[in-house]
Amino acid sequence: MDRLLREGNPPTGQLASPKPQYKKPGEDAYEPVEGQYGAPFAILKNASGQVISPATDAKLEQVKSELELIKSELQTIKANQLSGDQKVQLSGTITEVVKVVDALAITTSSTRYINLPSLTRYRDWDLFVTNTLDEECRVGFTGEPTSNTIDVVTESGEVVTYNPGTTYNKANYKVNGTMRDVRLSTLPMATKIPDPAEYKKLSTVIKNIAIRAATPPTAGAISITLVGWY
Repeated sequence: MDRLLREGNPPTGQLASPKPQYKKPGEDAYEPVEGQYGAPFAILKNASGQVISPATDAKLEQVKSELELIKSELQTIKANQLSGDQKVQLSGTITEVVKVVDALAITTSSTRYINLPSLTRYRDWDLFVTNTLDEECRVGFTGEPTSNTIDVVTESGEVVTYNPGTTYNKANYKVNGTMRDVRLSTLPMATKIPDPAEYKKLSTVIKNIAIRAATPPTAGAISITLVGWY
């Protein structure tokens, strides 16, 4: 039968009251509870039965220092994102983000050519379009110089140019209406080719992006972001 521990010298005329106590694990016995700082004292243990050290001022300062470091790193990442030029390493893969066309306001029907960085340095890459132009435009590619056309084969077997500056209604991508960070290969093509992402296989010859509007836009702009994976 379990018996509680009671005080040994109760006040005159009163029964002995139970002491603050705890039941010993696995035994029918009790031991007094120790206290500290005005409260019962307890030892924390993890699932393996090891004692968990209490927090100290030194440990709290260490945590505070690490949190400040994390805050600084997050601020740096945010600044890089806003600048449009960022390199991030995740799980062994380095991603480079470069805004190659930055809010370009097109106001004529002339073809605009924008030079691309070397694409052969990437293991994989793609382009993402953000657009607010109020007129449809076409996006394609050229070599270097821009007069060097890049030809592709359509679904019907016809050989056509990738450059809308040469032929507006051939193998180029229709940018029409408001969009944000849309993958170029998912946009409709003026003339379809078997692989809408064919440009990714032409890293050695593609040197410029070609952008052309059939009707001069009166408002808006177009941005194109290059994302490369090493």
